[in-house]
Amino acid sequence: MPPSEAQLAAEHERDTKPAPGEDPVVTAAVRAEYERWRAGKVDFTRYDATMRAALNDALVQQVTTGLAALGAPTAFVYTGKTALPNNAGTSYSYRVVAPGGAVSLVYSLDTTGTINGILFKPAE
Repeated sequence: MPPSEAQLAAEHERDTKPAPGEDPVVTAAVRAEYERWRAGKVDFTRYDATMRAALNDALVQQVTTGLAALGAPTAFVYTGKTALPNNAGTSYSYRVVAPGGAVSLVYSLDTTGTINGILFKPAE
């Protein structure tokens, strides 16, 4: 059964309406990082030592292939932020919509502004 008009409207709002409290500077940085991953041009120096140790060329290639297959984002929507435990920084969440599907993106910064986490997963 096809979705109703109300279901389509609710999905459109979820895909386009940002949560309150969005910081445009952070969102611009997250968009740029997403594009680096989509292009396979990740700059490991932007990440803390723990993340650098976890990242490798095979992982970058796997993520790049998936993001590239989705195509260029048509919506990049802020969905909220969370303070990390032990004053380790802040995580920012986004829903990225592209022609081939949607991705939930969590981007975390430590208190110095260094990336200490990034997660891409299929959006629900």
